[in-house]
Amino acid sequence: LDEEGIINVWDVRTLGIIQTIDHGAASSVEILGSSKRIVVGSRKERQVVFLDTEIQNQPDLVDDELTKEVVYNPVVRQFYSCAGNRMKVWDALTGKPLSEFAELTDAKLLTALEVDTLGRKVYAGDDMGNIMIVNPSNGQLMKDAEGHDVPITSIRHIPQLRNILTTSWEHEAHLLDEVAETSHISKRLLGHL
Repeated sequence: LDEEGIINVWDVRTLGIIQTIDHGAASSVEILGSSKRIVVGSRKERQVVFLDTEIQNQPDLVDDELTKEVVYNPVVRQFYSCAGNRMKVWDALTGKPLSEFAELTDAKLLTALEVDTLGRKVYAGDDMGNIMIVNPSNGQLMKDAEGHDVPITSIRHIPQLRNILTTSWEHEAHLLDEVAETSHISKRLLGHL
């Protein structure tokens, strides 16, 4: 995925581009190798598109608000997308929406999502700097984590350390202890991220 939102498929043996997909300013991409599907999230077009590499189909519109992030949960074969302050759950095999969890936060926007390696938790960040740990099967808040003072730009789960790494517009990265009763900052990294 390049900075203009164009997806290039590369052959790792020859390091050459074998296919280019221009699907209107893509902002995130996930590849489902076993089902030969590509999932494309587009901020500009406000949609998530399921592209079948063998059959052409029409994409389903995700939401009437900006889609900020799409993540894949391989354990249960689902995608989670966030638009506004809501998270939608999608069946990765059919591309159909399964459920929607409204108002996960008091903020206007969810800005980042991540799935833990067991597929039991979704980490969500918002435009007020809050970090939530959510049960993706029912949308219930499992716990809050210490956040940032500005919008969250990225969340990554580090299972080996049982930590969550978050970044924000304030040029900080926070390493959060996932297992503590209240997830607190164990390390603060400053600088240009």
